Amino acid sequence: MFDGGHYTILNAKINGNALFEETENATVENLGLYNCTINGSEVGAGLINKATNTNIKNVFVRLGEIKGATTSGLVNECISTNGTSTISNSFVDSSNLTYGLVGNVIAEGGNSIEIQNCYYANSTMALPINDQNVT
Repeated sequence: MFDGGHYTILNAKINGNALFEETENATVENLGLYNCTINGSEVGAGLINKATNTNIKNVFVRLGEIKGATTSGLVNECISTNGTSTISNSFVDSSNLTYGLVGNVIAEGGNSIEIQNCYYANSTMALPINDQNVT
C-alpha cells in the first residue's frame, strides 16, 4: 500500500513511463501530481504504467506534460485478474492526452474494474496552488 498522506508532488521530472512503472495487488491513495513531466518511451501515464489488481483512490494529476506515443492521465493499462479493481474519487486535468483516465482496461475471467466518482478535464490554464495541498 502506498498512502501519499494527501501530499502533492510538484514540478517533478520523471524519466520513465509513469511515477510507478508497475503495481500488483496494491493500493495507491491520497496523492497528487501537479505540473510534473513524465518522459515515457512508447507509453506515458501520470501515475501507473501497468496496474494489476490495484485500487486507486483520492489521486489527481493536474497540468504538466506526459510524453509517449500513447498517453493516459492516471493509468496506461489497468488489469483485473483477481476480483474487482477500483479507481475512485480521482481526476485528471491535463491536455494533449491520447486517453483521459485509463488507456487499456482488461478484466479477465469474470473479474471487473470499476471507475467511480472520477473525471477528466482537458485544461491548459494553471490554477493557484498553496504550498501545503491542492484541493
